Amino acid sequence: MKKLSFIGVACAFIICNVWNAQGQISEESSAQDWEDDDWDGYEQTPEEALAEDLALVAKAKGWTIEEAAADRRAADEIGRIAVQLAKKRPDIFIGSAVSEEPGGVPTLYVKGPAGRDVLDLVKSSEIEINIADRQPFSFEELVARQQKVTRSLEELGYNDYKTFFKLEEAGKIHATVAVEANLPDTAFEIVQSLPVKQRDYVDLKVSHTPLLVLEHAIGGMVGKTGGGQDWCTTGWTVGWGGPRYGSGVTTAEHCDEVSKIGGPGMSTHSFPRQTGHAGSWGEVAYHTSSSTEYPRFYSRSSGWRWTLELETMANLSVNESICVYGRFSDVRDCSLDVLHKSVSLPGGINRLVEMDGAVTTNGDSGGGWSWNNRAYGSHVGRLWDPYEEVWRNIFSFADYFDEAIGKSVKLACPGECTAGQTRTCWIQTPEGWEPGTQTCYYYCWWSNCVPW
Repeated sequence: MKKLSFIGVACAFIICNVWNAQGQISEESSAQDWEDDDWDGYEQTPEEALAEDLALVAKAKGWTIEEAAADRRAADEIGRIAVQLAKKRPDIFIGSAVSEEPGGVPTLYVKGPAGRDVLDLVKSSEIEINIADRQPFSFEELVARQQKVTRSLEELGYNDYKTFFKLEEAGKIHATVAVEANLPDTAFEIVQSLPVKQRDYVDLKVSHTPLLVLEHAIGGMVGKTGGGQDWCTTGWTVGWGGPRYGSGVTTAEHCDEVSKIGGPGMSTHSFPRQTGHAGSWGEVAYHTSSSTEYPRFYSRSSGWRWTLELETMANLSVNESICVYGRFSDVRDCSLDVLHKSVSLPGGINRLVEMDGAVTTNGDSGGGWSWNNRAYGSHVGRLWDPYEEVWRNIFSFADYFDEAIGKSVKLACPGECTAGQTRTCWIQTPEGWEPGTQTCYYYCWWSNCVPW
C-alpha cells in the first residue's frame, strides 16, 4: 500500500483504515447507499467522511469507487511533492495538475529548467510525475501579472469582468469583460486601451451578458438577517491561540445583512459581524456568536464532521475533485474539479478559486468547500462563461483567511496520540462536562476532551 501524506495535521490513519492493501475502498466503507440520509443527525467519522466523498465523486463522474480512490491518491501525492517544492524553492514553484483520467500521471509545473533538487524530489515520489519545466514565471509572478491587468480594467471603468491564468500557458493572462455603456465594447478596442506592455500577453474576450452572481442567501449553518430571514450559509470556525475552541465563524463578505445564526431544528443565536475582507485575499467575513464554536462543520443538513486539516495553495492541483455544501441547495456535491487557482473580479477581489462548473444556488454563499475533513474554502458565487455557455462556481481559499481577516481555520487536533489508543477524559456535552472514553483515530485527540 502506498503511504500518503496530508497537508495540515497528519491524519494518514484515515487512509490506511479506509483503503485496503490493494488500494481499493473497503467493502465496509462503501456499502452505504449514499443517496439516503444515513449520516444526517450525527457525527461522521473520518473513515465515513472519506467513503462518502469518494462515492459522490464516483457517481458524479461515472467512475468506480476504485477509480475515484486512485484519483484522490494521485491528487494527494502530487500535492505532497508540490508543497515541498513550494517551501524549498518558491522562486521556481508554479503548481500542479491532476490527470483528467482517474489515477493518471499528474504534472508538476516549474519555472526554468528542472535542476537536481526538482528531479530528486520527483524521484522520491511513489507515483510517476510529469515535469513541465522551462516555464517563464513562478506562481506569484503569474499572480502579479494577472493583478496588473485587473487594475488596468478597473482604471478603464469596467465593473464586471474576470481575469485568470492557466499554469501551462507561459504567462498568458485571460480576461473576460462584460460590455458597458460608453466604454469600448470590442476585444480589440479594449486590448488597445491597456498599457502597451500588457497587450502582448492578454487574451481578452467580451460578453454581452453579466458575468458574476453573488449567491446571498460551526460551518454549514444558516446565516440569518436581523428579521430572521434565511440569507447565507456559514463556512468555517476560525480563531487564534489555544487549540480548543474558535473565536468566530466565517461567511461571505457580501452577506452583509447576516446578524443571526441557526438552522433547521436548531436554536437561533446572535451572530454579530466582526470584520470582513473583499480584496487581495478573496471575499470573506467572520462573525461571533453566543454559543461554543467547535472546529467542525455540517457536510449535509444535519450530519457533521470535525475540521482536521487545512488545504494550502501549493497542495491544490488543477483538475482536483472537491466538494461543496450550501444550506439552500441542501446537498453535498462532489462533481466539480478545480479549473483555475487564481481568479480576479471587480473591486480588487483577487486569488479566488474557480471550478469547472456550478452546482450551487442563491443562499449558498459562505458555505464550505471541503474534502473529507479538510477545509478548502468559503463559497462566493458563480461566474458565467459566455463562450462555453456554462456557470462556474468560485470560492475564497481558506488558507488565505489569516491574511484576509486576521483569523485562521481552527483544527480539531489539539494533541497527538497513537492510532487506536484510548484514554479516559472529561468530554464536553450540551449538558456540561461528563466522564467518558476517547479513541484516537487519526493521530490527534478530539478537541472537546480534557484528560483526567
